[in-house]
Amino acid sequence: MSWRGQVGAIDGVDIPQRNPGKAVPNPTRYHVQRKGGHQILCIAICDAHRRFTHYSMDHEPNSHDSLAWAGSKLGAKIKGILPSPLFLNGDNAFVQDATMVVPMNDSDYDFYHSSNRMPIECAFGILVR
Repeated sequence: MSWRGQVGAIDGVDIPQRNPGKAVPNPTRYHVQRKGGHQILCIAICDAHRRFTHYSMDHEPNSHDSLAWAGSKLGAKIKGILPSPLFLNGDNAFVQDATMVVPMNDSDYDFYHSSNRMPIECAFGILVR
């Protein structure tokens, strides 16, 4: 069950890939040291039924999720103009604003916040598997 006004849960995932080689100008930019290999960054939104409603793979995997979201076409388009009371539910890799709710270090709030983000975590698990 999602909160009234929540239009989706958003998150980023690094998807393993082979070394892209000559397919990209600088393949080392797709190597993520902490993951031990080459990755593709996918920032995605899904609904309460784990259906993807938006995704962006426009940024390199070493980009922070919040920067990749802000730099995506949809992220730039809805920044500050998503009509109230509509919002996205993101983790603490995103920035709290009028269009995004994030954890607040409040156990009751964070429990419901996390519960309403489970669809994106499950959707990514299904996608990557």
